[in-house]
Amino acid sequence: MLTAVTAATALVVLSRGLLPFLPNVAKDLLLSTVHDLTVSGSIISMESVEDLAALRRDPHFEDIWTRMGRRMGLDVTELWPDEPNYHADRWLADHNWTVLSVYATDVAQQYQRPLDDGPMLTNLFITAQR
Repeated sequence: MLTAVTAATALVVLSRGLLPFLPNVAKDLLLSTVHDLTVSGSIISMESVEDLAALRRDPHFEDIWTRMGRRMGLDVTELWPDEPNYHADRWLADHNWTVLSVYATDVAQQYQRPLDDGPMLTNLFITAQR
């Protein structure tokens, strides 16, 4: 739960793995709320899936989530809204945040741990400062 922040206090917000499960209107509301509660110097760090539709069609991904869903007794892909791609990095930039976006594949390569073809290929790590 987010709470109000005094004008002298910067806020750090971490959102990992949340955005793909929210409908786009809720993503807007989340970012708007964070924006409204933060002051200059605040930082948000999040992970976003750039192309959720492509991820749903990925056979490697389908296998992973099918096995996970069986263990949990549900179809995990039904938790994701079937909507156009959402670009949280663009939303933040449009609202005067300084944004750094890096693909998971680039981070993995930097650490010499390349990712195989699979579900992480469209993951984007976003860090923004207000």
